[in-house]
Amino acid sequence: MGLIDDYKTCVGIGSANEGDRIFLIGTHGDHLGQSLYLRELLGREDGPPPPVDLTMEKLHGEFVRASIRSGYITACHDLSDGGFAIAIAEMCIACSLGADITINTDNLHAALFGEDQSRYIVSVKNENPGIFPANAESAGISIQRLGTFQGDTLAINDTITLSVTTMRAANENWLPDYMSDNSATEVN
Repeated sequence: MGLIDDYKTCVGIGSANEGDRIFLIGTHGDHLGQSLYLRELLGREDGPPPPVDLTMEKLHGEFVRASIRSGYITACHDLSDGGFAIAIAEMCIACSLGADITINTDNLHAALFGEDQSRYIVSVKNENPGIFPANAESAGISIQRLGTFQGDTLAINDTITLSVTTMRAANENWLPDYMSDNSATEVN
């Protein structure tokens, strides 16, 4: 729980605007142990959970809060359950915008679904594009520019291309679809 001095300065996951730049605060994910991806898609619950560095968590959290107060960040989402791919999809659905993303890594799979700690996706106004990265550098924060919120499709490298409409329908219809599944067992 925290105290917010002025609720008008808050940002959510769906407050990005067309043309906002997308940054990753922290490093690309590489930790799939105990992840939702591993459990839900591969049916495994193995490997150690991602390590937690409380000093890095505090440093990144304070930088994000300061950047929001300064008006640079328009939307923010922590990277936890599901990793980058899930968080950016949730942001696209929430703001009704697509995103064009380029991730430069040798391990795209882990970058998309790794649940490494102390990481955030933020959108930054497309004004004065050098100020936010310069502030991060001077604060000792690792950031990477990944793309832009635009259009109506989430595109990540040449790997993922999904329309916001398709993602929203899948998100909103899963429970009704699950409940109407005739193969579900009735409970008496």
